[in-house]
Amino acid sequence: MSEETFDKMDKTFNEIFKLLTNDELTPAQHIAILTKLIVTILELAKENGVVSEQVLLQAKIKIAIAILQS
Repeated sequence: MSEETFDKMDKTFNEIFKLLTNDELTPAQHIAILTKLIVTILELAKENGVVSEQVLLQAKIKIAIAILQS
């Protein structure tokens, strides 16, 4: 993993964890934040050649369907 990718990941995760500890957020906002975390992890995996674009898109679709069904 490149240093640039690691720095991006570290910054994103820190921002997300700060948001998750905010007691003023609604459950829907927490779900949105966790969804962003999952998508960020998948995008970083794609950038590093761990997953393909197709896998990334399939995961995003499955996340969207799960959210709509909840």
